[in-house]
Amino acid sequence: MDRMVFERLYDRYNRREFVHPDPLEFLYGYPDLRDREIVGLVASGLAYGRVGQIIKSVGKALDRMGRPYEFVRRGSESGACKRLNLYFRWMVRCDRVDPGGWEGVEASKLVVPLDTHMHRISRRMGLTRRNQADRKTALEVTEGFRRLAPEDAVKYDFSLTRMGMRGEEV
Repeated sequence: MDRMVFERLYDRYNRREFVHPDPLEFLYGYPDLRDREIVGLVASGLAYGRVGQIIKSVGKALDRMGRPYEFVRRGSESGACKRLNLYFRWMVRCDRVDPGGWEGVEASKLVVPLDTHMHRISRRMGLTRRNQADRKTALEVTEGFRRLAPEDAVKYDFSLTRMGMRGEEV
């Protein structure tokens, strides 16, 4: 292969004017790096199928957020950021369930992806008395797990949620 052919293609097409239609274009609308990181995660996560549908899906998700960083922060106080914490668990932990891959992040820093199953089980097991499945509760449950497994704060998450989803008791 002739490198010059690729260099000419790069010089010709590696320009913003050729980005549309591509989910990458959403990142340009967010000068704050914190927003751009979240927008990139959303856009890349929805980047499958026909590009027209991708653009529509990403646009809808971002419209609901407003300012992505503030949305995540506000959500952290009320919806416990379950999906984001779940994503982090998948990417950081490496065992028979979680595939891992992010070796630079310590599992001890993770937060339990709190959902209704984990919240109910956590209350029954005395990890929390809180009635709301919010960020404060997720942190409280995580701290309880951290006392049991300081090196892996979410080690028991999958097992307990599976038990709860199957209707089994401790």
